[in-house]
Amino acid sequence: MKRSTKKILISFLFLSLIAFAVIGLTACDSSCDHQWGEWYTITEPTCTTDGLKEQKCTLCGTAASEALTASHTPSADDGDCTTAVICSVCGDIATAAKEAHTGGTPTCKNKASCALCKKEYGALGSHIPTPDDGDCTTAITCSVCSEITTAAKETHTGGTPTCKNKAICSLCGKEYGALESHVSGADDKDCTTAILCTVCKATVVAAQAHNFNGAWQKDAHEHWHTCGNENCLMSDTKTAHIPNIPEATTKQDKKCTVCDYIIEPMKEEITVWIPTKGGKKYHSRPSCSNMIDPEQVTLDDAKAQGFTACKRCY
Repeated sequence: MKRSTKKILISFLFLSLIAFAVIGLTACDSSCDHQWGEWYTITEPTCTTDGLKEQKCTLCGTAASEALTASHTPSADDGDCTTAVICSVCGDIATAAKEAHTGGTPTCKNKASCALCKKEYGALGSHIPTPDDGDCTTAITCSVCSEITTAAKETHTGGTPTCKNKAICSLCGKEYGALESHVSGADDKDCTTAILCTVCKATVVAAQAHNFNGAWQKDAHEHWHTCGNENCLMSDTKTAHIPNIPEATTKQDKKCTVCDYIIEPMKEEITVWIPTKGGKKYHSRPSCSNMIDPEQVTLDDAKAQGFTACKRCY
């Protein structure tokens, strides 16, 4: 009740002062060129009630007054527009809090800056990737902050290489690795025929001329050369032997004059016994015909001396 009475008295006093000021101005000599003095406070304003200030003319004493607007005394402002500022006198809200920050544009490095209080708020913006070169082993980075947005794979993977094309990565579609080896076609064992890849038809083993400069190959009737090149089984024309003599002797083989193949080996030397004291027969044993001091000679020598075979020995 006392508070209500006090408020009524203050309001009455305020209205009286205003009325006095109006009367004073009305009563003032309109011819006075007022020289106003300094303002002085009649009633201090409060957080909720206006106050009053006055000034007087130093010439005629006419008074003029103005209201002092009621206002709160804000406590310290933390600089965040979403936090209310409280009156340090009455505890009421001096400046209302905003529901949310507003304005500004976030990046991947910095949050948005509020257009009202300049405080950062919200989340960071998304990265802006650099162009993708299409290779999964190359990392993609942010064009703003250079951080990696997509990590590089250690290696390409998948795909099957051939002798014509490298493997195709199953992740990025890039070729990688080495070409596969050629797949050799059938070898006909003739070095003058090239061996081709069954996949790409490229030459795996080049054709070349035969090399018939090696050792003679021979059998009982013919001689020839086989090709000395690797994996070649071809031979040149087989040719009949050319004998050096018509028949082998006890001193000489019958052999081919081209390849040295022994057509007929040297005959074994046969010895016989011939008499030294009469007679023209050669014998197989020294006791035949009661020979006295027989001599052992070769059959050829015996024949050369005109001896003929003993009918008892041969």
